Amino acid sequence: MSTSDFPTDPKIDALVARFPRLFHHRHPRVWSDLPQGWTELADQLFADLDAMLDDDAASVFKVIQIKEKYASLRVYWSLGEEETLVLDVIGSGSTQRFDKGPTDPTALFERIRACVKEACEQAETTCQVCGNGSASAVGSGWIVTLCGTCRARADKKDDR
Repeated sequence: MSTSDFPTDPKIDALVARFPRLFHHRHPRVWSDLPQGWTELADQLFADLDAMLDDDAASVFKVIQIKEKYASLRVYWSLGEEETLVLDVIGSGSTQRFDKGPTDPTALFERIRACVKEACEQAETTCQVCGNGSASAVGSGWIVTLCGTCRARADKKDDR
């Protein structure tokens, strides 16, 4: 089964349309989706990357996947032969993310990595439903980042 067999997320499709150089006019090769509340964060991330990369760098930059995982934004990408290896470890009540890059990364790779890391850190305090700040991770089973209002709404649904 290829990724073209998966339904596409309209929010990701909008990023592909807005930043064709970065997405090479196509959806990421691995099925991706983006919580509504993080669309502005993702849009700003790709605007920053688009401004950072010249045409040569953009031609080898690849967005592999965008998604929510463990209440955090994940953006998997590569720059030509330079790639990151990401490992998430779940412990009792917390998650740890390990991000290992190439042994001798270029300055551009490090700038991209810092930009992606900043967006992911912002997502950790941004409600993934409505986009409001002062959100925090919560949940048993599924971990989500919600503001107080969206958390209360979710709790009401759970009480039914």
